[in-house]
Amino acid sequence: MTTKRSASLDGIRGIALACPIVVHLGIVGSDRGLWLAIGMFFTLSAFLVTSLALVEFDSTGRFGLKKFWIRRLRRLLPASMLVLAATVVVAVLLDWPGRSALRGDVLSALAWGANWEQLHGGGYWDAFSPSLTHHFWSLSFEEQVYVVFPLIVVVLVVVRRWVERSWSMAKMLGLTSLGLVGFSWACLWTIDDASTLYLSTWTRLGEIGLGIAAACWSHSFPHRRFSDRQASITLLILMAIATPPWVVAAGDTVGGIRWGITLATPPTAAVIAMLWRYPNSLLARGFSLSVPAWLGRRSYGIYLLHLPIIELMAFRLGTEHLPGWAMALAVMATIVGAGAMFRLLEEPLRIGRWIRADRRFVLALSALVVIMVPSVVTATRTDTRVMAIAPSPPPPTNQALDTTAENEASDSDTAVDRGRPTDAGKGSVLVIGDSTAWVTHSAVNIALRPEGYATHGVHMVGCPVGGDVRIKTSTMGGAVKIRELGEEPGCDQWWNEYLPAWLEAVDPMMVVVVGGYALAWEIDPLGDDGWCQLGDGSGRCEEWAFTRLSSLTTRIREHSPSTHVVYTTAGHVDPFGPLDIPGQSIDVLNGLIQREANRAEATVIDLGAWLDVNLDLTVDGTHLGPDGVEALAPWIGEKLTPLLRS
Repeated sequence: MTTKRSASLDGIRGIALACPIVVHLGIVGSDRGLWLAIGMFFTLSAFLVTSLALVEFDSTGRFGLKKFWIRRLRRLLPASMLVLAATVVVAVLLDWPGRSALRGDVLSALAWGANWEQLHGGGYWDAFSPSLTHHFWSLSFEEQVYVVFPLIVVVLVVVRRWVERSWSMAKMLGLTSLGLVGFSWACLWTIDDASTLYLSTWTRLGEIGLGIAAACWSHSFPHRRFSDRQASITLLILMAIATPPWVVAAGDTVGGIRWGITLATPPTAAVIAMLWRYPNSLLARGFSLSVPAWLGRRSYGIYLLHLPIIELMAFRLGTEHLPGWAMALAVMATIVGAGAMFRLLEEPLRIGRWIRADRRFVLALSALVVIMVPSVVTATRTDTRVMAIAPSPPPPTNQALDTTAENEASDSDTAVDRGRPTDAGKGSVLVIGDSTAWVTHSAVNIALRPEGYATHGVHMVGCPVGGDVRIKTSTMGGAVKIRELGEEPGCDQWWNEYLPAWLEAVDPMMVVVVGGYALAWEIDPLGDDGWCQLGDGSGRCEEWAFTRLSSLTTRIREHSPSTHVVYTTAGHVDPFGPLDIPGQSIDVLNGLIQREANRAEATVIDLGAWLDVNLDLTVDGTHLGPDGVEALAPWIGEKLTPLLRS
């Protein structure tokens, strides 16, 4: 085997690079196996570094550990550090709202542990609120492999020298790689968490192992066994086998990842080996065309740049997904930037044009890391946070109602309160719900106070209607938490004890139900890891959420039979705000609210439509600030007052 550069392998890399870009542009969702196409890069990288290692051993009888690591450092670190630094600078200049989360993402990428950091944070898809650096997980995985792979080769060199000289290095390394595949696939088929299967080093090592095995096979049998025509037919068949899992597999489910990796990786490894062996085959000539080959040689820079460019453009345009013209502009900017970076940075450093001495290069790189780490920590420090929500008061006694109403919304400078009127003889209104009910009550109080109505606002932050449930709460920048049952203090108690006590103590003319966002997060309704989300197509969460809404209406009427129940719709959250809830989930939630209102003969007011139009009046993309409360008051007064008078 020679160490010639294969234009066809550059080309297949350039074409496969379209898969993650299409996914991150939002053209294809996580329910398609294009997510799994990243594994082709793992297999190809393993094939190439193994081929180089075997050629070096055949030529010298040794393997240069230091030389291998220096070569990888020159190839990978300068470009990735430049992109990370530039991403932080631009995020600060544009006031990117996820800067605090960006700190951990960047530092873990510098430490080559981004995949494990994301696993600790909750997963790749769960954290798919806007992020600038989530794609570094795959680079971290490859860097981990580049640390361990040469050590394995060195051990095999020693074993061969002192134990078994009759075996070739290719044979020993090939058998080792098959053991690696066996271990990895044992993990792949026994771990039952999709995020772990996708991100874990252990479950992705099989793709590395098959790349190593393909290189060992190609090195051990260097003679051509097929004509170019036969090789072309074989390659087409292998591509036909490898491609469907990338298209039809659900890339964010346990079964989809297992079957996608298992079915696609072996034929992919065979395709890579045959493209290397048969450069004149039809498929190899196609991949060797100038455009895919050019893109393939610059694929590292394209991969580094595409996600921050896409997300920062979306942020500036104020949209979760780019329109068509912006997608084209983002792709062009990515390619131009990657081309410039390849020409001015990657290639000169790789060949030693700028810093020829390896020792000097390592010292310069170390100095940059020392400077970069504290700079990132400082630059990403921010005081921006989700609005601090005052805790809801406990149920009052009848004698304490006056005092409670006067102080309900006075615990925060964001809420606006005008107090209760001295004459509240017309009756009272109780506003209940999640944290959005806290600020909505302030607007209700402003609107209804002059009309002579007393208002009370009670809320429970982050609790779904009906009490606690196993839930994934996700916030801007990818901080995802699985909240187990009973982990939210007072959640069950609030719905099952406090709410009935409030209803009996206040005996309101009207109960206004606000929010319900927690119903639209990812839920495990039965506690059996059967996660679902409103609008995901499974239907599991829809029936669960509707049952919760129905039980709420029933509870209200059990404890306050004559009250008028009013539901409000939920607004779509800012995609760059603190809450990561898909728009389709909000739409389904609002449909369920309308369905429950129809069933129970309750009233619905479309607060969500008002919030969508006035999203700029929120302080964090979800909760209204003081100006928003003032603006909402007359609107909500116009909706509620006629209902109270009827």
